[in-house]
This record gives sequence, structure tokens and C-alpha cells, in this order.
Amino acid sequence: MFIERYLDQIFLCCFYSTCKVFQKYINKDRGSEKKIKFQEIINKYQELNAQNKKIFVKIIYHVNLDYGKRGDVIQFYNYVYIKKAKQFILSLIGKKPNPLV
Repeated sequence: MFIERYLDQIFLCCFYSTCKVFQKYINKDRGSEKKIKFQEIINKYQELNAQNKKIFVKIIYHVNLDYGKRGDVIQFYNYVYIKKAKQFILSLIGKKPNPLV
């Protein structure tokens, strides 16, 4: 999964999948029913990397998918990441996150 990919691509996918699993706890803390969208995470990531436009474009829109194909980070999440990480992600369901101290 890491070959010819940026660590940031994996991190964004991990962050999104973790948000999906712990959505009810996130909403409880935020007092909201809003679902976190991958595009929102990408937008925040872009804000953090505003001065590195070339790197941002490479990381978000020029992702190596399997078999030499290219796509964006959301396609990577749907077609590559989720297939390889699904069992682990599902093992998190029902577990209450530990609050940071």
C-alpha cells in the first residue's frame, strides 16, 4: 500500500476512516449530527499546505492506484485503501475512543 505513494495520502485515508468509525462520538462532542466528508478533510489539508500548491496537487489528484492507474485520493480510498484496511477498521467499531489527556 505504501509503494509509490505519499505518506500523506495514507494519513488522509486513515483520518477519514477513523472519523467514520467514531462519528457518533465526534458528533456528541460537537453537539451536531453532521457527517464528516472526505472533501472537508481535503479542504483543511489544502489550507495547511497553501504555500505548496504543486505538492498538494500531487498528493490529492495524482495518486497511484493499483496496476499503474492514476486517480485522486478519494478513488485511492475507495478502490485500494478500504480493501486492505477494512478488517482493521471494522474491528474499531463499537470501541469508545480514549480522550486525549
